[in-house]
Amino acid sequence: MKKETIEYFEKMRDVVVRHDDNGTEQPYSMGALNAYRCYEDSDINHSTVDGEFVLECEAAPKTEFAEDFLKTLREAGAEEVIFTNDSGLIDFLHRMNALGCTIDQTCTVRKKIFNIDEKTDYGIRLKI
Repeated sequence: MKKETIEYFEKMRDVVVRHDDNGTEQPYSMGALNAYRCYEDSDINHSTVDGEFVLECEAAPKTEFAEDFLKTLREAGAEEVIFTNDSGLIDFLHRMNALGCTIDQTCTVRKKIFNIDEKTDYGIRLKI
């Protein structure tokens, strides 16, 4: 993780702690606080990949917070975030990768339900 990213979140930590101590409302959006929590969890867990400190997100923020989450990561100078979780999806994708598949891109799948209604699901395309 870049030095500027660490410094950004350390400054954010000071503000968050100060507001917690005073019992006042946080000046940050929920998306920004989600990004900060990823940093905090990464710091506490000493999250590394190949010996390098990384920004790990154990739980993705709610979709309505995604824009502020990403804005905060960009402002912090973060170049990547690694999503991990216990839902089974990450384990499954790793297993498929070990079996020769590659993760290609995200996509949107539209479905007709009984030719009456349409549903949209988000997907991850695997190259087999």
